[in-house]
Amino acid sequence: MTIPSLNEFLTKDHNRLDKFLERFQERKAGNFVEAAEFWTRFASALKRHLIWEETILFPLFEQKTGQSGLTDTLRAEHEEIREWLAALDEKVRQKDAESDHEMDRLVNELGGHNAREEYALYPQLDKLLSEAERRTAFEAMSAVPEETP
Repeated sequence: MTIPSLNEFLTKDHNRLDKFLERFQERKAGNFVEAAEFWTRFASALKRHLIWEETILFPLFEQKTGQSGLTDTLRAEHEEIREWLAALDEKVRQKDAESDHEMDRLVNELGGHNAREEYALYPQLDKLLSEAERRTAFEAMSAVPEETP
């Protein structure tokens, strides 16, 4: 069985995350309970995605290239993403639909961040890793549960 490219797989995951976030935004003013379900799915899946990158993909990239400039930048962006995620988590817990500022900041941060991954990190990893190494990476990623703290 041929192992898919990391870029294709992870870009699809970015798109899946975007859909959860869009559904949250569409519903938060009218049906906050339903919106909160999409938020929970988004937040849980995003946390898992960040773990994939920080514990599996970034170390692989650094090992293969001997460089950490790109991954250092991406890690710093992950911290910003987590801050906005926490702020929005609190808004959802309080059933506060007035989250446009926090949402705008999160979406803005994710937009640039995802582009850096999709055009720099993931394609380079696809070139650097053998099929066996990609398979191992996918196995490690599949072991990370979506319901992460």
